[in-house]
Order: sequence, then C-alpha cells, then structure tokens
Amino acid sequence: MIDAVKYLAKEQMALRGHDSYSGKFYNLFALLAQYDSAAGCYMQLLRDRSEDKVECNLISPGNQRRLLSCIKALIQEEIICSIRNQAAFSLIFDGTTDTSRKEACSVVLRFVEMSDAYTPTPMERLIDVFTTGDTSAANLEQLIVATLEKVSE
Repeated sequence: MIDAVKYLAKEQMALRGHDSYSGKFYNLFALLAQYDSAAGCYMQLLRDRSEDKVECNLISPGNQRRLLSCIKALIQEEIICSIRNQAAFSLIFDGTTDTSRKEACSVVLRFVEMSDAYTPTPMERLIDVFTTGDTSAANLEQLIVATLEKVSE
C-alpha cells in the first residue's frame, strides 16, 4: 500500500476514480499484488468475499486517507526539523475561495539552508493545504499561529 501511495504521489496522480474500486491506487495495488504473495493473498480474499464486507479492508478509501495523513505528518515533521536548524524562516499563508465557497488555504515556509559545502541554498516547502469555511481574520490568525507554534516547538 505504501509503495503504491508513494508512487502515485510522486507522479502527482489521484488515488481514486469514481468509486472505491476503480482508480489508479486500486489498479496499481492489484498489479503489485501479482509480484507480492502477501498482497496477492489479500486481493484474493477481497475477490472471494465480494458479497460480504471484509472486517478490515486495508485498501478502503478511509484507510487510504489515514495512510495519506500519516505520510503527510511524517513529511511535515521532517520539513519542520530541517527548518529548526536554520536561523530564520518566513511563513507564506495564502488562500482563495474555491467553487464550493470555502477558503482554500496553503501554508509555505521559506528558508535558507546551508549545504555540506557551506553554500546557502534557498528552500521553499509546502507545509499544508486545507479548506476552511470560516474566513474571518480571527480564524485565519489562529491557523497561522498554530502553524508557527508547530515550527517553533
């Protein structure tokens, strides 16, 4: 599962299609299952129990979201650790209203990293993308403060 998610993320592809069992993630996992016996057994179990619900469906949309959330947290933690080693950083918070009338926000951190050869390299890392229904200044300020606290800890 992790290899399939990492590959699709690297290629910037969507995981699902119009339903749970169509889409790139399911098809890629089925392909990988041809070469991995454990994944192959799991796919066979899903095919055998097509009428019955499996107690724990590891490739369900909910578990895909959970896996993506874990990967996101690990990436954010790695970026924040590299920023803590620097003297300063800047936070870029931007948002725009999407078609559902929610505020689509992005948080980017910009900093200068010293390479092994002590050469300064400007870096820019996307920390988070999310939507919020409340676009008041107080709510957006809370979101920015929460991000800053995460980095400053």
